[in-house]
Amino acid sequence: MHHIFLSIFQANTQVNDLFVDLQDGRNLISLLEVLSGEHLHREKGSMRFHMLQNVELVLNFLRYKKIKLVNIRPEDIVDGNPKLTLGLIWTIILHFQVTIFMDI
Repeated sequence: MHHIFLSIFQANTQVNDLFVDLQDGRNLISLLEVLSGEHLHREKGSMRFHMLQNVELVLNFLRYKKIKLVNIRPEDIVDGNPKLTLGLIWTIILHFQVTIFMDI
């Protein structure tokens, strides 16, 4: 567990408004990198296209890890849809919580 907290600290990210700060996908990518220990490529631009690409990367990564996502599209997160953003975060929490406890 200490490794996760240290990695999150090193990621140097801050979230003040969950629905706004996750829209570009960068914080989601950082979160998955910390939780999975894998490096993910991110788009550096700030246009909607780049945001959609980053969130699509997150969703594809989760699908690759066999994490079931129901009706969550990149547009939903980029547009700040509260219900689906919370659903995505909850899915990530549940999956990685189980994975972390299985590793202990």
